[in-house]
Amino acid sequence: MPYCAFIRKLKRCKLFRRAPSPTPKETQDEIKPGSSVDSVIPNPEPKIEPKPPTISNGFWSECSSTLRTLVDCIYPGVLSPLGPVMKTFLEFIESMEEIPDIDEDYNDLVKGLSEAVDVLKPKLNNPNYDNFSASIGQIIKSITVNIEKIKAERSCTIGRRYVESRNHHSEIRRCWAKVNGMLLQLNLQLNAEAFEIAQRKEVDKLLKHLNPSTLALYRSEPGGIIRQYCTKDTRETVFQQLDDWSNTSGSHLFWMNGMAGTGKTTIAYTYAKVLSERQTPVICFFCSRVDPTCRNARHIIPTLVHQLTRLSDAFRNRLGNLLRNNPLHASLTSIPHQFENLLEAPFKGIEDQVPEGIVVIIDALDECDNLDSDFQLVKLFLDHLVKCAEGLPLKFLITSRPEPWIHDIIEPVYDKLGKHPMSLHDIAKKSVKEDIRLYLEQELASMSLPDEQLMHLVDQCDSLFLYAATLVRYIRPGGSSVLSARRLSNMLQLAVTPRSTIHAVIDELYNLVLRNALGGDLDPGEIDDVKVVLDIVVCANEPISVKTIAALSGLRDNEEGIEYITFALNRLRSVIYISQDNLVSVFHASFPEFMFDRGRAGESFYCSRVERNHLMAKQCFGLMRELRFNICQLDSSYAADKDTVTQSRVDSTIKPTLWYACRYWAAHLEQTTHGDLRSELKSFLSQRLLFWMEVLNLKGGIALGGDVLLRASLWLMKLIISTDADLTSLAEDARNFVTSFAANTVSISTPHIYTSLLPFCPRSSSILKYYRAHFQGLAEPDQHAMRVREVAALASWKREAKVSSVAYSHDGTKIAFGCLDGTVGVQSSYDGTSILDLSAHDKPVWSVAFSPPNKLGKSAYVASGSDDGTIRIWNVLDGAVRSVCRPPPCLAQQTLAKSNP
Repeated sequence: MPYCAFIRKLKRCKLFRRAPSPTPKETQDEIKPGSSVDSVIPNPEPKIEPKPPTISNGFWSECSSTLRTLVDCIYPGVLSPLGPVMKTFLEFIESMEEIPDIDEDYNDLVKGLSEAVDVLKPKLNNPNYDNFSASIGQIIKSITVNIEKIKAERSCTIGRRYVESRNHHSEIRRCWAKVNGMLLQLNLQLNAEAFEIAQRKEVDKLLKHLNPSTLALYRSEPGGIIRQYCTKDTRETVFQQLDDWSNTSGSHLFWMNGMAGTGKTTIAYTYAKVLSERQTPVICFFCSRVDPTCRNARHIIPTLVHQLTRLSDAFRNRLGNLLRNNPLHASLTSIPHQFENLLEAPFKGIEDQVPEGIVVIIDALDECDNLDSDFQLVKLFLDHLVKCAEGLPLKFLITSRPEPWIHDIIEPVYDKLGKHPMSLHDIAKKSVKEDIRLYLEQELASMSLPDEQLMHLVDQCDSLFLYAATLVRYIRPGGSSVLSARRLSNMLQLAVTPRSTIHAVIDELYNLVLRNALGGDLDPGEIDDVKVVLDIVVCANEPISVKTIAALSGLRDNEEGIEYITFALNRLRSVIYISQDNLVSVFHASFPEFMFDRGRAGESFYCSRVERNHLMAKQCFGLMRELRFNICQLDSSYAADKDTVTQSRVDSTIKPTLWYACRYWAAHLEQTTHGDLRSELKSFLSQRLLFWMEVLNLKGGIALGGDVLLRASLWLMKLIISTDADLTSLAEDARNFVTSFAANTVSISTPHIYTSLLPFCPRSSSILKYYRAHFQGLAEPDQHAMRVREVAALASWKREAKVSSVAYSHDGTKIAFGCLDGTVGVQSSYDGTSILDLSAHDKPVWSVAFSPPNKLGKSAYVASGSDDGTIRIWNVLDGAVRSVCRPPPCLAQQTLAKSNP
């Protein structure tokens, strides 16, 4: 018999069994006085401590069920590692059911776990909590470490009784207590970050009203135009001066000016890249005539501020708090108020909390619209920038042409410093020529020019990088095949002579390029067609496609016509730009200036704005004959457009050519003085206005409608010949109709143009006269409703203070109002955008009025009369007080009594 089996058999015998321990009574009977216990009990049993209270297995089952609800959660984003860890913890809990005599100390731990599960479960099931910080990951890591320890300690207790593994259970309880604490800490962190995210979303919502111009940012491509960087090792002197300025605590303003073609934008664009690569905080606004938002001075501060919120949390939080208190500040278009409320106020008290050395680049400031009113805006912007720059933790780099009005504003800043602005055209010609030589050497490397020919081209450029860039595009235009050697020969034949005017250098090159594009082997008819294409591109309001050029020019809109236009564009590549999206625009802002100046361009190349825009306006009216009822085949007026039609379907139905015509027909119309387009205008307003509104609304541009129709109304008023009173009335009624729809919530559903707006159109409106009979089955409001509608407001906007007086500007674009709390404000009549908001008086304002056109100069003014006994005249642009008068009390009361409602 094997030895082990023999031993087991012996143990089953009574000989090997231990005698039962004596009872207390038996022991007492056997012990005699004077004897010891040891003498009575030869082999005493060790003392056994009393057993602790035990927990039933049902307790663990309940604990497992509680934890399983946590295991089944979603665990979004950074919380995802917590899921597998909770599964491991659940396995541990389920294994505890096997231990019959567990310590009651676990009871508190299970209660703590249950509390943590209750508060965490709703958050772990919320997919919105997916963007948390690294702090969450650290907490989860700590939970993981402790649960892994629990798992290891539990493996050491398997097969042992509780009393034999007491130390392991003690470690398990210690780690479990840490897990409970970490779960509660996780809950607190989630709450804090969820609150922060909610606040951030609220601020994001407020910041959207800033309406920044995304196309004015660094690395943006307005109209598909890709800006260039400086050639390596060029402009080193300029960049060194910029570095010296940005890295010192000197002036907060740096003006880099230069004539057209000296490379201002390229330098600014390159410097933005340099700063970004150095991790120096930089924000930008690149002005450009290509896009309306890039040439509007009112967009500069909101765009810069929006970028600042990305650079500094302190600035973002402060601005967010200010906007919560007054959300209207985000949409203010008054430049002084933008500086005060969006830039200066948020920085107060947090200057040391924002990144040091933030550089602000505002390029080509002179390219903001140069209409009279816009010129005043740009001047106003620069005035305020100069005044507040030194008080801000920002350094401003401004580039522009050396316009006298810019010089007058900035020069005093440099006078105080005893310095002069940087003028690119005054930099030593030797240095500039060397930079141009490097540029030409790189761009024309494939032609292996001898040094003599290269230097001849450099001398022709006369320090103008634009000349060099245009020369390169002429000799080696991208995207087309030309005889580069012949073109190079043409350039080398140009003599290097002194020029008499500042434009002469580039004018000479533009004339050479156009002679080449419009000459050679072309017959007279082909020359005319190429010139038409050129004029269309120069007069277009935005970069346009080849098909749009064909439509606006009246050339053949077929495969043959498109092919010919493409041929014409290839001949013009030296002065035009074709983006990767095949959108066409002028290469440089100086080229349209050349084309519109008869003295510079000559009769052969001169483009008449009046004549060309007249033809383009006529073509736009022709294109809009394609407009039709329910153009996107919407099924119902019971749902919003976004729920019934996709954007791709809208874009495929409304082609870019039609969309251009719908937006810019009035912009071309106002440039001409020909009255023959009145019939086209009347036909459009009386037959296709509602269809046009469909297109604007579906493309998200219904707010543009009022401005477009205002341009048409103003064009009618400025015609020298007598105007048609009915047409003028129709244009005004059309503007009111569009404005009413744009300001109404029903505009989310395009069919409501017909189902809601048209039936309730005032009976006196020309729109009802022309359109009501064409639509059957519309609602028939009763007479009382229509009487109310006749005097109803086109749109309404809520004010905190009660409005006591209202006045309209003479062109109808602005509304002035006075309030009982002494506030005076001006808003856009299109969309309610705040233009001016002033705490003007100490008492109620009972009267406001706009100044008559051109009576007080080119600026608009508002007069306000108040119970405080004053009449004040305000500049609408900047809110400055022009004058204050205090009439005698009796006269003031009479004046106010006449206007008091």
